[in-house]
Amino acid sequence: MSGERHLRRKAEILAILRRAGYSEQTLEALDAELPDPVDVDRDGNLLLRHGITLDTIIDRMGGSP
Repeated sequence: MSGERHLRRKAEILAILRRAGYSEQTLEALDAELPDPVDVDRDGNLLLRHGITLDTIIDRMGGSP
């Protein structure tokens, strides 16, 4: 399903990152930069610039592969 978009509300993304322990400075920067809704595929590079990947979120939340 190549045309499927992965949209999430910005508030949902920020809440997940807050629970994962990202700094308020990072959250504030992302709040200013991210569109709403967030397209995870389109906006992935912006998250990556802040060192945020799915793997780092999972690690910070205590998950394992």
